[in-house]
Amino acid sequence: MKILITEFMETKSVELLKKKFDVTFDQELSKNHDKLKLLINNFDVLIVRNKTQVNKEILENTSRLKFIGRLGVGLDNIDTEYCKKNNIYVQPATGMNADSVAEFVIHASLSLLKTIQLHPESVIEAVAI
Repeated sequence: MKILITEFMETKSVELLKKKFDVTFDQELSKNHDKLKLLINNFDVLIVRNKTQVNKEILENTSRLKFIGRLGVGLDNIDTEYCKKNNIYVQPATGMNADSVAEFVIHASLSLLKTIQLHPESVIEAVAI
């Protein structure tokens, strides 16, 4: 199975995939629509974030692609209707950051209730350095 990754992905994750699959990792493809159109038919799997536009124009250039993995939530950069009609499965990373979001909301809520600054002076000073 050949996998194409067009945007940032943790190095450890890419290395794990490379142990079992033929992986091409090229972050520049998210910006180069024409090159992506030329290469897309060489891959079974495409992994993207939010910059890569996986529209009909791109997808029409592949008969081989069977899976698109979306690192993040939201599918506005992927033509899901085209994928559905052409049996390309699209999987977002839904819920992967749910714990972090819940922790932040609880922290922010408690901070507001206790009138604690969300960004203490010490943090602001450290950022300014």
